[in-house]
Order: sequence, then C-alpha cells, then structure tokens
Amino acid sequence: MKGIIIAAGYGSRLKPLTANTPKSLVEIDGKPIITYPIDALVAAGISDISVVVGYRADMVINNIEKLYPSINFSYNKDYDGDNAISVFAARSFVGD
Repeated sequence: MKGIIIAAGYGSRLKPLTANTPKSLVEIDGKPIITYPIDALVAAGISDISVVVGYRADMVINNIEKLYPSINFSYNKDYDGDNAISVFAARSFVGD
C-alpha cells in the first residue's frame, strides 16, 4: 500500500508562523508538523510514502530527508491551486 501526504501549499492561514517557514515545517511540541502524518502512516504499516511538495520545496525536502531518507517526493508546480492538483502531481508515484 502507498501513502500520499500533501504539503505543497503556502500555509497562509498560519501566518505569521509561515512567513519564512513552510507549514509542513512549523513545529508542534518540538517536531515539524509533517512528521505526524508520516509517523502515522509508518505506524499503520505503510512505508511507501510520497510527500507532494511545492512552496519552498527545497527546504521541505532537505528537512524531511534528514529524518526519513526513504521518503519519495512529488512536485506540484501549481501549488497555489487546490489539493486535487497535488493529488494529480503524485500520479506517477501511485501508478495503476
């Protein structure tokens, strides 16, 4: 089974916390937000995971790779759109 986590947007509703940091990297209880869904998928036995990135993708990828070196990434170049675009961006990861 595969898991997809959407982390492509600006996180504008969390400003000012997201003024310089993507929402997925904002910390809660000392951990980046993105670690919570990744850990939940791993706990459910899902290890084939792709995170869809967009806004400040390099920063997000660099931080996730430090903690989870086997994570895959999909890129949503139209990250100012809705979540359906992010799901579509992960289509090659999902396959048939």
